[in-house]
Amino acid sequence: MSIELSAVHPGVSCGSDQMKQIRTLLGYQVVSISAAARFAGVSVAHLHRAAKGELPNTARLKVFRVGRRVLTRTDWLDEWMRPKPSSSPATRGDQAVVI
Repeated sequence: MSIELSAVHPGVSCGSDQMKQIRTLLGYQVVSISAAARFAGVSVAHLHRAAKGELPNTARLKVFRVGRRVLTRTDWLDEWMRPKPSSSPATRGDQAVVI
């Protein structure tokens, strides 16, 4: 996934040189939680709860902080949004035995 920052924040520049470096930290695309929430179609509060592991039956969203900013990598967001395989017998390949 590639989130274009100008598309996420139209008319807003990336900010300081430090933030420009953070946005492409180690070659990864990095976005704020609010930008990630807009992309995922959920509230910012929902992503904060996901980052804290407070959502039942939902994986924890990986995030990191730079000062007060809460950021996530786009590949982590992709991983979090990807549907998880169900553990029901039908999807595990188990077969019911009929007597």
